[in-house]
Formats: sequence, structure tokens, C-alpha cells
Amino acid sequence: MAARRLTLVADLNAGRELAVLIDGPWRLRWYWRDELEAMQAAADRYPDGHPAAQLGHYRPTDEHRDHPTQIDVTGRAWRYAHDVRHLRSAS
Repeated sequence: MAARRLTLVADLNAGRELAVLIDGPWRLRWYWRDELEAMQAAADRYPDGHPAAQLGHYRPTDEHRDHPTQIDVTGRAWRYAHDVRHLRSAS
């Protein structure tokens, strides 16, 4: 567990950002922002209604949340918006 904490802190110090999905079908899941954005890009291949496609509906906010198990670690809150994926696909 200590090694995992050191890796987490090292990644945060290197500029990586944690993202926490705070609502919607994937709520309470934590990801690195760059990995979440890559999953969102891949989610475009799935039709609406598919669980993977739901990731494409999340967008970052200006809010931050404390990590539930890691002291002094926070992540940017991402909210679920039902219509965002459709707007992005239309552009």
C-alpha cells in the first residue's frame, strides 16, 4: 500500500490530474484525467445506451473532491450530462 501511495504522489507531482466521476452511471470511480479522456475518445465507437458510451457524457467541473482513502489527495469532479455526447458528435 505504501508503494502505491508513493506512485500516486509521484504522478500527482509530475502534473497528472485525478478525475472523480461524482454522479451518473459511473459515479464514485476515480481515473487519471488523461486515461479518462482516452476512454472517452474510445467511447465514441459505442452506441448510446452501451455502458462504455456513457463515459462520453462526463465533463470536468471547477470542483475538487477529497479522495476517500488517500490523505491529502484530491481529484477534479466530473459531472454526467445526458446531452453532451450528442452535442460533441454533431460538431
